[in-house]
Amino acid sequence: MFSEERLAIAIALGSRAQAIEHIGSTAIEGIVAKPIVDILVGMRDALNTAIEPLTSSGYVYSFDPEQQDRLVFWKGVPRTFHVHVTQFDGPEWRRHIVFRDWLNLHSDVAKEYEALKQDLARRFEGDRAAYTNGKTEFCHRIEREAAKFPALRLLR
Repeated sequence: MFSEERLAIAIALGSRAQAIEHIGSTAIEGIVAKPIVDILVGMRDALNTAIEPLTSSGYVYSFDPEQQDRLVFWKGVPRTFHVHVTQFDGPEWRRHIVFRDWLNLHSDVAKEYEALKQDLARRFEGDRAAYTNGKTEFCHRIEREAAKFPALRLLR
């Protein structure tokens, strides 16, 4: 599903997009994930130049005035895709890429993440904010550990 959607996003954004990556749990090998594909788009241009092309391609823009470093879009009923648009190779870009790569390199940590997400899903069914907040400390811990290896962000 990612490959087909990546092509559609690339066509919609053209040269504005520097890179398009598969992120989120469906990009981590060997763990159970919700059937929602998370996609990270790294932009050359101002982030807001992605709004019109993506909404014209069927995405819904989820405006959040508190998020200055990324734009979020979704598509599908039920939701099938989440697209996160950020500056290519900026802090938000690197955070997502390093997290994905770290979990793919450390299957034990990936399984720990899977167990945490399953527990949070049971405890906070229907409360997306609580579910997301419950993952925060784990994610920060992984980001701190992975930051010790600056070359990791170069893995593909």
